[in-house]
Amino acid sequence: LAPQASTLAADSLDALSGYLIGYLTYPSYVTRGDFAGLTLASSPQFGLVAGVNSAGAGQVLFVNLPLTYLKGRTDALPLHGFLSYFVRQMGKAPYISPMPGAVAGLTLNWHLDSMDAQAPTLALEQLGLFNPAAPSSMHITAGPDTIGFGDGLGWNLNNNLVAQDLLKRLVAAGQDVGNHGGWIHDYYGGNANETNSLEFLSYLQLNQQAVDGLLGKPSRSYSAPEGNNPKWAMTWLEQQGVVGAYFLGHTGLGATRHFRDGQLLNPKLYVFPVTPNGMYATFEEWQYFNVPKADVIAWYHDLVDFSIQNDTNRLIYMHPPGAYEWVDVVQDLMAYTQSKGAANFRWYTMPALSDALQRRLAVKWTQAVQSDGSTRFDATHPSNLSGTVWKLAKTRYQKPRLVSGNATVADGGSFWMVKVSGSKTLQFVAKPV
Repeated sequence: LAPQASTLAADSLDALSGYLIGYLTYPSYVTRGDFAGLTLASSPQFGLVAGVNSAGAGQVLFVNLPLTYLKGRTDALPLHGFLSYFVRQMGKAPYISPMPGAVAGLTLNWHLDSMDAQAPTLALEQLGLFNPAAPSSMHITAGPDTIGFGDGLGWNLNNNLVAQDLLKRLVAAGQDVGNHGGWIHDYYGGNANETNSLEFLSYLQLNQQAVDGLLGKPSRSYSAPEGNNPKWAMTWLEQQGVVGAYFLGHTGLGATRHFRDGQLLNPKLYVFPVTPNGMYATFEEWQYFNVPKADVIAWYHDLVDFSIQNDTNRLIYMHPPGAYEWVDVVQDLMAYTQSKGAANFRWYTMPALSDALQRRLAVKWTQAVQSDGSTRFDATHPSNLSGTVWKLAKTRYQKPRLVSGNATVADGGSFWMVKVSGSKTLQFVAKPV
């Protein structure tokens, strides 16, 4: 049943939306009648979508969406979001932070599409925005053309000494330089598909040869022009050692391994979904669609705060021309993140976070309730547990006690944090509150 008019007037109306798409439509069964529990999501036309209800001494999370179906088709945000809510908020279950050292952050992905970006990139460099304290992933389309063959609008990296020197300086300043697709930005982005890999693989190879030749080593991060990621391209990138890639699926989610048509095809390649501000994500879009600058500044602040509060990471991306036009917004973002302190916020490149997430997958750990009611935690890693952080809700556990291994127990506000500092094994015990 649709909510009463008075309810609609009192509550703000929020919705899941996609980048450049707008509000998203999800399938769910129609529900009718009043819901006595806590409503998390609902449809004005079709009733309850998700909520929490009491069941005896406990609670039940009801979600009226095909979560695994959506995840298998590049929309994992609902599944991950509800699972996180269930584990952290309802169950108060211990978990390993997805962030290295439990330090939240953002990933900034620069897309250097064409020669139009060279002068703005140089200007941003002069302003000190590319420095080791704020590492980013910078991806360049390296060919001589941008829209189509022979237009001469591209970076022409193989013959552009200014661009070559610029990228070398950026690497020296701690930036991660990688590939932005296939040689001719718009042509690749608009035409590559699942049936023409014989032609378009050659453009990926040309771009990789130009960038890797300049770097003197294989590049490890990637973004596709127009977000066009055919499955064959993702598989080829994984084979070349790419570990992180910009992605238009899973909009608004943190870095994740992705399923395509229900299959995990590239287990060593993490995708970094773009997080938009409503429908738009870049300065050019905000400027064209008259989004107030103050709204963009506030959104960036909110995204930083969200990442810190939820122990997570999100990707934002920029093009140098639009960013230079609103450089005060970029500088404000940098200042705001710096104000949070290194213990609370960090900028992550795609390879740095992908490597950390891959190491996290190798952690093996168990919980066992002891005769005195305490819980014993045992953990192992094939090489090193360093950087792994367990978080235990204070409302459920007393301060943990270390039994073996190199770690410290820190006060993380509403959590106890067990931070490992260099051992393959760990054991600790935590009594219930």
